[in-house]
Amino acid sequence: MSGFSTQWLTDGILHSLQTPSHLMVMLGLALLLGQQNKTHFVRELVLLAVSVLVGMLLNRYIPALRTSLLNNELILLVLALSIGLLIIMKWNLPCPVIIFSVLTCGVMLGVDSSPTIIPGIRSSSINSWLGGAAFGIVVSIASLSMIGLLLRKLLEGVVLRVMGYGAMIKSKSLTSAQSKLMAIRASKLDAYRAMVESCLLYTSP
Repeated sequence: MSGFSTQWLTDGILHSLQTPSHLMVMLGLALLLGQQNKTHFVRELVLLAVSVLVGMLLNRYIPALRTSLLNNELILLVLALSIGLLIIMKWNLPCPVIIFSVLTCGVMLGVDSSPTIIPGIRSSSINSWLGGAAFGIVVSIASLSMIGLLLRKLLEGVVLRVMGYGAMIKSKSLTSAQSKLMAIRASKLDAYRAMVESCLLYTSP
């Protein structure tokens, strides 16, 4: 038990999945990232990994953080509740808000991740546990975020684009503006007809 073992790595990976407050925050953050624009998805995952590592370093070198487990749990639950409200609102959040949420959740998940300290344990075992915990957090959120992105595409439905055509009628009784307006109306009606035909084509057995 005092040396390096893959058991320490496995325990670290499973730690967040077995902690309810961690699981709630990870699920909420993943769904929130899945709702947003995927342009900066990789950047947000990198920031998450860095913030988790920073939180773990704070936990390891500031012993006072280990004794405030109740406060950490409460903070994580408040974070999960706040993220849940943002998910329900379905707002397109600006980048600073997303970055702040990622950094806050990452740091708190890292701070609240600590192995059981056994007298005589080697630092390599602790490091393997912490590495496994960081890996588990980042991979879990990344996987859930990808599922969220896929669900977002499904919920948004299929975008149907149609095009209509209308010809301008040259007549002495109509002005140029009236001819343009009639051509626009004709093109809209033609587009509606094409849309109905496309819908009937997709829905017909």
